[in-house]
Order: sequence, then structure tokens, then C-alpha cells
Amino acid sequence: MAKDPYRYFRIEARELLEQLSTGILDLEKSGNADKVSGLLRLAHTLKGAAHVVRQGEIANLAHAVEDALAPHRLDGTTMPRTAFDGILKSLDRISALLDALPQADSVAAAAPAAQTGARSGELAAVPAHAGGGRHEETGKHATIRVARTDISVVDALLEGLAEVSGELSNMKRLNASVSHIRELFTSFSAQLAAQNWKESHLHSQPASFSKIGGLVESLRGLIVSAERNITASTESMERELRQVHETAERLRLIPVASIFHTLERTARDAANSLDKQVALDAAGGDIRLDGQVLDVVQNALVQVIRNAVAHGIELPRDRSDSRKPVCGNITLEVTRRANHVSFLCADDGRGIDADAVRRAILRRQRAAGNMSEATEKEIEALSIHDLLAVLTKGGISTARTVTELSGRGIGLDLVRSSVQQVGGEMIAHTEAGKGTSIELLVPVSLASLQALMVEFSGQPLAIPLSAVRSTLRVAGSDVVHAEQGRLILYQGVLIPLINLSQAVRVSSARPPTPPILSVVVIHAAARTTAVVVDKLYGTVSIVLRALPALAPAHAVISASFLDHEGNPQLVLDPEVLVSSLQAAETHAADSPGPDLPVLIIDDSLTTRMLESSILEAAGFGVALAASAEEALQMAQRNQYALFLVDLEMPGMNGFEFIEHTRADPALRSIPCILVSSRDAAEDKQRAEQAGASAYIVKGEFNQVEFLQKIRQLVRT
Repeated sequence: MAKDPYRYFRIEARELLEQLSTGILDLEKSGNADKVSGLLRLAHTLKGAAHVVRQGEIANLAHAVEDALAPHRLDGTTMPRTAFDGILKSLDRISALLDALPQADSVAAAAPAAQTGARSGELAAVPAHAGGGRHEETGKHATIRVARTDISVVDALLEGLAEVSGELSNMKRLNASVSHIRELFTSFSAQLAAQNWKESHLHSQPASFSKIGGLVESLRGLIVSAERNITASTESMERELRQVHETAERLRLIPVASIFHTLERTARDAANSLDKQVALDAAGGDIRLDGQVLDVVQNALVQVIRNAVAHGIELPRDRSDSRKPVCGNITLEVTRRANHVSFLCADDGRGIDADAVRRAILRRQRAAGNMSEATEKEIEALSIHDLLAVLTKGGISTARTVTELSGRGIGLDLVRSSVQQVGGEMIAHTEAGKGTSIELLVPVSLASLQALMVEFSGQPLAIPLSAVRSTLRVAGSDVVHAEQGRLILYQGVLIPLINLSQAVRVSSARPPTPPILSVVVIHAAARTTAVVVDKLYGTVSIVLRALPALAPAHAVISASFLDHEGNPQLVLDPEVLVSSLQAAETHAADSPGPDLPVLIIDDSLTTRMLESSILEAAGFGVALAASAEEALQMAQRNQYALFLVDLEMPGMNGFEFIEHTRADPALRSIPCILVSSRDAAEDKQRAEQAGASAYIVKGEFNQVEFLQKIRQLVRT
């Protein structure tokens, strides 16, 4: 295996470089000459390390930093801006040289990511003032090391933990069996004792019975001990597993402080290019969130800060005329709000020019030929809140404020769209002469979320809690039957009431409508809709998993997760759910359903839902059964076009189900397709002998051939 000669140099150089960059920015803001000595030590250490690995250019650049700092350590004078600019350029060049260092393929994945904001395999230093992390004192300076783990590794760990949770559930069932054995043995020993007493009076054989009694007591002790040990071990494993799971979840999350340095450089560079003075103060760096979300937030905040400097913060002379401090101030406050994180970025600049925005809107309307006297009056009457809403949608540009750095219209549109991609939202507020604030509210994690668990036709389903507005119990008499469908009154407004079976068809035969309906009010796709479910279970925290690759899922199913027993459950996409339900409600009268549905029989919920999504997309009606026994009962009550049955199921298997249907005069004409992961010739032969119309191997699944076979069998 090839060795990487720069492995440890990269780690040390990255930490020294980060401390130098942060220290230089702090020195520029504070002007405290006492910090120069510490920065000199850092530059000297970096120079020495570079010499050891024979990186002469890095050593020379570090020496140049020393030369720029040294005079100000002796006389305590304030460094000019040009000196800071030169040092930061040298540090940027060192960073680029570190990126270009060759590395062995065997350690490439473990090498620190060079670019700011990299999320995988990075060992980076974080500004000491940012909070969070582990402090290691070196002289007067503290380094905060943040280990960023490869997210795919963490996801694999979480998946393994879920599998272990399933095995733990098996242990619990084993313990229940041991308890049952103890109860049976207690009953048996009582009967044996009574029999021994009776026999001892008749035959007088106390010694033999005494020996049997001793064995009985020993066996009872072993059973009780085994039960106690299994219980204790299971409880201990459950506690430890929960702690490991929580720790693994935290590994997916990164301290916000890791982006503060980038934002400080953004503010400084933007201010220097415009001859302005700006200070950025950030707080809440110890809060952690998903690295993928943090990447999006960092890019959005860079745009927000550039806009604030370019169009919000005034020039020093203008600030003096307005009796403001010459140095403009931008604050970034990061706070945790339940399962979301708020990034509130505010400046004390001039605020957004409402009149300029109105003029820009008027110009765009005239250019599009949409201007009229009434339209002009409507635009003139727009409030600042309305103007902000238009501004954040993009396409509005004011010639006076657009610069090479940024533009209020396009910039805010990019911020809004990027934040929405991770399920977040942007809130803008401005006040003339006092400044503008932009709040970004994003989820802590894309992989972990809060969900409302519901049940429909015996199947649990998860709905992301962010889309849930309320849960209700609605009397059947309160449902309004209108021309456009069923409606209920919610917060003084009539909203559609739709049955979940229109999007997730889990049964062709529904029970009668109960007098009281369980309803989930969902806001998605820009509309509020009430969805009827069978049961409401409450909220849970879930870790999203990709759907199996066996077949594409229906669009309404966004992901899956493992419950506490390790069983896969499905997560619904609120946007697609509401859209599909509305479409189904609108076209229900014009779209005749299939004559007879296909009955899918499988003990795996995931497989049932995946197979049903394929059939529904192809226009088939679908009914689902979780066992062969349930399917036979359904077949006695309803008619089906075809049976799609799994081979290996608890209780009656697929072979036995087909044999039962072939022996039933009412069912023998219904085609049966057997689905199995087994590819043995004897299994296929037995399926044919049992009367199966086709045999599909899961590992060789082809969706086109699958649908062709079903259409052929249904037509015949």
C-alpha cells in the first residue's frame, strides 16, 4: 500500500492556516497588537512544518506573513489595510498549494477536504469564538477540531443499528417464550407434586420421589435464571443501542461554527472592494445540523451578506451624515427551533429602497406590454411587505443598486429557491434607514425528520410533520356534500375532504363510513386539504432510507424508514399526495376504474406497496393482503382479475395458496402469478404443478415483461 508523505502535514497545516486566517480577521477588527505575537508563532510553526516536508513555496509564503506581522509586534502600531490584504492573499495561496499536494490513492478519501464547506472526511479548525467542539490549548490560542465523518458511512452504521434493533425484538419474543415455558413448567411441577403425594401414600417410595423433586427444583431455578438474565441483557442492550443510535445521528450533524470564517471573509472582501467598513458578528456556532443543509445555507448566506454590504451598508461618509457608526454592522444569530434552525442575518444599513423596487416593477410591466392605468395604480399601492414578496420571486432589478457583487432581485431569488430545495423558507423584513433582515429557516436534517404516524387499511404510514396543520375528529353529519366533492369547515373555510385510498389503494373493499372520521389537515402544493385516515398514532422521529431498488415506487411515496422493531414503513410525500388526491377527486367521475382489481399477497409491506405502484401506474385496480389466509377470506367476498402471490410467507405459503384456489370451483379460473427470490428448477416445477400461470424471480425482475404478462393473463 502506497504511503502518503503529506498526510500529517495537511492536517497540521490546515489547522494552522485556519487559526491564522481567523486571527488576522480578528486583529483587523480589534486592532489589538497583543495578538500579533500569537500569529507570529503560528506562521513560524507553519514555515517549519513546510520545510520538513520540503514545500519551499509554502515556507516562503509563511515567512512573508512573518515579515508583514513582525514590525507591528515591536512598535504596537496598527497595520494598514494593504498589509491585511497581502497576508490574506498569502494565506489563500498556501491553501491552494495544500490542495495541489499529491496524495496516495489509498488515503485520498481520508485526506482533509480543501475547499471551505466540504463535508466529507474533513478535519478542520474552527474559530475559537464560534463555540462548540473540543478545545486544545496551545499558548494563548485554542483550536477547536471538528471531525467530519463521511455521511455514507454514518448511514451504513444507522442501517446496521436498525438491523440490530430487529434482532433485539427477536430476543424480546424469545424472552416471552421463556416466560411461557416457566408458566407451563410451574403448572407441570404442581401436577407432578400432587401425583407424587398420591403415589407416595399408595406405594411408599419417598426416596425416588425426593430425587425427582430435586430435579424439578433445579430445572425451575435454571428457567427462572435464564428468564432473568435474558430480561436484564435485553434491557441493557436496548439502552446501549439507543445511545449508540443517538451518537450516530449526531455524527451526521456539523457545528454551524464551521462556516463562520467563510462568512467573515465574504463580508470583509465585499467591503474592501466597495471602500466600506463592515464588521460581522456571529453567534450560535455550537448548534449542529446536517452537512448537506449547511452547504445550502452557507451559499445562501454568502449571497445575503454580499447583498447587505453592496446595497444595505452605506459608505462611511453617508453613515456619518446619518449619525451612524462609520463601520457598518452585520449580525448573524443562529438559534434552534424544535426540528429547525433559524439563521437571522441583519444589517444596520439603509434598508431596501421601496420606490426603486416600484419603478423596477413598472419598467418590467411596460416592457412586457402589460401596463395600464389600473395596473400602475395597483403597483403604486403595494405595501413594503408586498414589494418584498415580489422582490424575492426574482426578475426585479434596480439599475441603481445592481453591482458586480450582487443584485437584490436575483440574489434574493437564488437564496429563496436554494433554501426551499431543502424544505426551508426565507422571511425578509426591512425598515427604511434602519436596515434589512433575512431569516432562513431550515430543517436540522434531511435524513431525520418528525412525522405523524397514521394507519390506513391496517397499514402504518408516515406524513412529514412540517406539512401537517392539524388533526381532527369530524362527525359524518358535519361533512358537506357539494358538486365539487366532500368538504369540511376548517378555520372558517371549506376545504376538500378526500379519502387516502385515492392515492394509496390498499383495498378494493372499504368498510362502511364510520360516524366519526379521523382527519389530517395537510398544507402542501399551495393548498390545504383534509385527508381521511383510519387511525392517528402521534408523532415520531424517523431516519429516512432510500426505497428498495426492486421497482420504482409510486410518486406519492417519498422514502421509507425502519420502526423500533426493524420493520420497513413508508413515508408519504405531502406535495404529491395533495396533488394526486386533488386530481383523483376532479377526474373521478370521468375516469372509469378497471373492471376487477389485482390482489397482491405478500407479508412485506414494502413489496406490496412497490408492486401496487407499478400496477396502478399501468391502470390496474389493486387490492392488498398481508397473508395467504387473509387473501382467501377476501377472495370469498370479492372478485379479482388475478392473484399476485409471494412464495415464502408465514403460515400458508404461495404453493399452498395456489393449490387452495385451484381446488375451489369459484376461484380456479383466476390466474395466479407466483413471485419468489428462489430460482431453483424444482420450485418452478412445483409452481407449475400447483397451477401457477407464471413464476417471477425477484432477482430477475423486469417491469415491462411483468406488466405484459399480467395484461396477457387478465385478457385471457
